[in-house]
Amino acid sequence: MELQDFLRHFNTVQICSLSPEVLGPSPAGGGWHTHIFQGRWVRGFNSGGSQPAAETFWTNPQFRLTLLEPDEEDDEDEDGPWGGWGAAGARGPARGGRVPKCTVLLSLIQRNRRCLRAQGLTYLTVGFHVFQAPSIPLDLGLKLLFQELAGEHGRRLALHHFQQLWGHLREWQAIFDKFDQDASGTMNSHELRLALNAAGFHLNNQLTQALTSRYRDSRLRVDLERFVSCVAQLTCIFCHCSQHLDGGEGVICLTRQQWMEMANFS
Repeated sequence: MELQDFLRHFNTVQICSLSPEVLGPSPAGGGWHTHIFQGRWVRGFNSGGSQPAAETFWTNPQFRLTLLEPDEEDDEDEDGPWGGWGAAGARGPARGGRVPKCTVLLSLIQRNRRCLRAQGLTYLTVGFHVFQAPSIPLDLGLKLLFQELAGEHGRRLALHHFQQLWGHLREWQAIFDKFDQDASGTMNSHELRLALNAAGFHLNNQLTQALTSRYRDSRLRVDLERFVSCVAQLTCIFCHCSQHLDGGEGVICLTRQQWMEMANFS
């Protein structure tokens, strides 16, 4: 299109998004990589508000970003051309005693918002937060149950094993919902005892007290996630013990090696 034709038919230009290449030529052997994450805020569902709203903030759309390739060596200062904004630590050896940096630029795009201006709508005030996600191991309850079903060296579940695992999860959630008598999403120690009995685990006071102390949170309550972890671990222990029963007296006989293996489940 000729410039004069453009000026004749258009009077406003809005640049919605620029690729990082406009910042300058890419260094040899390096360059920018562009990724687009699709998401949306839905009022009443995942529009969690700003960070001070602790009860709903976590419901906002979340995207995990892993930076693995350090920036190319250049003559910029330690914080890079952006003063450290958007820079995160990268895995890899340090260069000259410095921790290698990965640079990332983040932006949000409000799709289809401009075409709704005729209806009186304007751009929304949006923002984002960047958090460093620590590497925290998950509770081993479900992992042990997975290994129990998949076998000693199994890394995959057969269909019937998955159906068995899924059946356990649905059953435990139904039990949790039944004995969460105040519908708070958590259980106290009394409700936990009733729920464990319904799940088939009839424990004495000492064991129940130990489990309550282990799986309750700072408010002395047990939520669904903690309850599932507790029942999954009990399931593994009972299955493992049943393989070593000596007669019908409920007594198990273990060698030292078997006892050490059993201790891994507790």
